[in-house]
Amino acid sequence: MKVAFVCGRFEPIHKGHQLLIDEAYRLQKDVAILICSSQESRTRQNPLSFEERKRLIQKIYPKASIIPVPDMGIGNNECWGDFLLSVLKEYDCDPKYFVTGEEERRESWFRKEVLKEMKIIKISRSKIVISATELREDIRKNNLERIKEFIPQEIVEDIINLKEVFIESEKETSTKSI
Repeated sequence: MKVAFVCGRFEPIHKGHQLLIDEAYRLQKDVAILICSSQESRTRQNPLSFEERKRLIQKIYPKASIIPVPDMGIGNNECWGDFLLSVLKEYDCDPKYFVTGEEERRESWFRKEVLKEMKIIKISRSKIVISATELREDIRKNNLERIKEFIPQEIVEDIINLKEVFIESEKETSTKSI
């Protein structure tokens, strides 16, 4: 199936991610959301498990294909792009659009031949200025004003209920990246 796709860690999903996903749905009726670092959980950068992230996203986008993508440990290059495409193919997704923020390195993920078939749509970060690192800290500190400002309304209560996970994960700085 032809899809528009978005990838990220979604630690947690926030209104910046929503802009990307909403644009993906504007472009294509079928959307794939790739949850990267899917093997990670209970660390400072990745407090939530894949299943927890998936559940939160499904509350907002119940029809999206939500796909786990473990880290490869290879950095930002064409190998990563080839890996993302192979994961999409595994789930019978044929990428028509890749919706992302304005990061130049994202274009370097894909070979020129791929970019003839798939269009990259960049969404300006100026539309919503947000830092997921700061947002995780706001969750740890129970900063309800910022949580409500940047977390989708559908999951604010879930995020507040997960506060202890964010607090407990703060101390773990190691990674399980492969």
